[in-house]
Amino acid sequence: MLRFARRAVLIGLPLVVVLQSSALAATVGVSMTNFVFTPKTATVKQGNTVLWTNNTPGTNHTSTSDSTSPISWDSGSVPGGGTFLLPFALNAAGSYPYHCSFHFGLGMVGTLSVPVKASPGSGPIGTVFSIIVAQTNASGTFVYDIQKMNPGGSFVDWMVGVTAKSVNFDSTGLPAGTYQFRARLRDTSTGNATGYSKGKKVTVTP
Repeated sequence: MLRFARRAVLIGLPLVVVLQSSALAATVGVSMTNFVFTPKTATVKQGNTVLWTNNTPGTNHTSTSDSTSPISWDSGSVPGGGTFLLPFALNAAGSYPYHCSFHFGLGMVGTLSVPVKASPGSGPIGTVFSIIVAQTNASGTFVYDIQKMNPGGSFVDWMVGVTAKSVNFDSTGLPAGTYQFRARLRDTSTGNATGYSKGKKVTVTP
C-alpha cells in the first residue's frame, strides 16, 4: 500500500487532475537516495503522475517544487522507506524543476519533463498537424507558450499565451523538412513558468 507524506501544497488545480480522477493514470517512479533523485530527469507523459520512494534508510528527503513553478507541491518530510505520490497528474507540457529542501545545497535536484505530442508524426506538404501541449484547456490565469523550430533554424516564439490544449500547424506552402515544437506552462498573474519541454519533431515530406 502506498504511504503518503503528511502535506502537499497545491496551486493551479484548474490545470491538473486531482488524484481521484487520475487513479488510472500511469505512474512514473523516482528514487530518493543520498543525495540524488534517480532518474534526475524523469519523462512524464501528459496525464501521468509521479511516485517518489525514499531508498535511504535513516535519512529523510522531500520532493518540493521550485519557487518559480506555476504549480507547486511539497511532500513534507518523507522517511526512509516512505513514498510520496504527486497528488495530481501533470497535464501540461513543460520542464518542472524540483528539489529536496533538506539537501538542496548538496545538489539534490530533479526535473519532471512532460513532452509535447503531435499528430500525425509526418505527412506531405499540405498536412495539418495537431500540436498537443496539454490534456485540458488552460483556465484562470494560466496560459501555454509554444515555440517552433524550422528546418535548420532555432526555436522562436510561435504561439504565446494560448489557452487551447492543442493548436494546428498547417504545412501548406512550406518547405519539406523536420520541424520541432516545444511548450511551457505559465501563470500570467505571477510570471512563474515551467521550463520549455523537449522539442517534438514532425516531418513534412515532399
